[in-house]
Amino acid sequence: MKDLVLTGFMGTGKSTVARILGERLQRETVDTDEEIEHRAGKSTVEIFAASGEEAFRALEREVLAALGTGQGRVIATGGGALLGDANRALVKGSAVVCLTASPEALEDRLAGFRDRPLLRHGEVHELLALREEAYAHFPQIDTTERDPDEVADEVARVANLPLARIHFPSDASSTIVMEDGGAGRVGEILRDHDIRGRVLLVTDENVDTLGWRFVAADSLRGAGLDVHVSVLAAGEDQKSLEVLGDLYTDCLRAGLERADTVVALGGGVIGDLAGMLAATYMRGIRLVSLPTTLLAQVDAAIGGKTAIDVDGVKNIAGAFHPAELIVLDTSLLSTLPPPLLSDGMAEVVKIAMMRSRSLVEHLEDLAGVEEMLERPDLMWTAARLKTDIIRLDPYERGDRGLLNFGHTVGHALEAAAHYDRSHGHCVASGMAAEVAVTAGASSDVAYRLGALLQRFDLPATLPGIDAGAACAAALHDKKRLDGIVRVAVPVQVGQGRMMTLRPDLLEEGVRIAVGSAS
Repeated sequence: MKDLVLTGFMGTGKSTVARILGERLQRETVDTDEEIEHRAGKSTVEIFAASGEEAFRALEREVLAALGTGQGRVIATGGGALLGDANRALVKGSAVVCLTASPEALEDRLAGFRDRPLLRHGEVHELLALREEAYAHFPQIDTTERDPDEVADEVARVANLPLARIHFPSDASSTIVMEDGGAGRVGEILRDHDIRGRVLLVTDENVDTLGWRFVAADSLRGAGLDVHVSVLAAGEDQKSLEVLGDLYTDCLRAGLERADTVVALGGGVIGDLAGMLAATYMRGIRLVSLPTTLLAQVDAAIGGKTAIDVDGVKNIAGAFHPAELIVLDTSLLSTLPPPLLSDGMAEVVKIAMMRSRSLVEHLEDLAGVEEMLERPDLMWTAARLKTDIIRLDPYERGDRGLLNFGHTVGHALEAAAHYDRSHGHCVASGMAAEVAVTAGASSDVAYRLGALLQRFDLPATLPGIDAGAACAAALHDKKRLDGIVRVAVPVQVGQGRMMTLRPDLLEEGVRIAVGSAS
């Protein structure tokens, strides 16, 4: 496994970004300056004062040589560590990314650190000029006026690293890979993650018509896997005990055993159903997810939830069964019609309003939903924000509840409409309604949420749904506890929390959502 090495001028954020990536990817993080200080028993300042720069550089070479390569670590180097050919040769085979920033930004960041050995007042420009040629050997990422998490997102993309790795208390884990063209390489990706043997590829007629089933199956077979295919009808009604039973039969006929794999190729319905299959067949076999919709890529495929519907109640029977590997291929989205893209934007807006003012601002800069296809970085950020929550609360005992913004009312609307309204539309109306009864319809949160919904062709209300049926469904939400319903709402743009909602306010929210509030 390749190491990731971060280089660049002092103050560009190498150590901070390395720690973020190490935590996300569950990899060891190394700071070469800290290693030098540990080896010398002195601070960097003391080494320079006592022995000079030459002695420090000799220690730097020793540390780089001792680290070696190929252990999958995230390494933050000092600003001058990779200036020479000899040291650059020591990290050959690693993914190296150079962080940069404007001279003005660096002056501001370093203003409180005048004890840095090579930095005297006014020398930032001079040192940058001297190092420019050396830094140019590597791909560069500008960190000026950027959040460290966003910088980490871009480093991961540039270095072709996974988005994140989520560990679950059950010892299961999910590795999330974002790769344009990943459907055509899914076999190689599985092989790289040591997934072999028999595969049941579960998809639906919509995906099959677009030809993605053949792309994925050919790739899997090309990697030496024994592939069997189940093509289902499209639609929420496929998430039933009857269809699940048919899939068990398909597994038996294909000869799947405990070490074999279910691959889910489709949107949220296929992800839920195939996940439930993998969770329960032989008490659990491997699951790989290749989501084909924006909604699934930024939300539904991530987190390990699987489910089927029973007697019209959505997701009432399910299990936590994390996909071992989740491949997010943004090129699959190019075939989606605008309404399906719009539907997925509901989940992007949700996570932005709850967790990231910066992402809200980026979304506000887009002209409309189709521009999202030109910004895979925003999809990456939305997906990563969800993984950040799940890593801390994999089984929804705390912060993971924040991901339910809009879903309490939204799921009630879906049920009352007998699932004839899209999930994204119901969640959009649910978000608007839940904000209206908590923050208030005239709040900044409500105003900016409403503007985003309009921008991405998402409805704030869904007239035509029976208000009584929707209220009854909301009051029987599966997330209630002792008769009390807790909802997740943004109290400020980008900052959400859980809130208890009285039954009368919940009913008012539902009536707002269907356009029948008094």
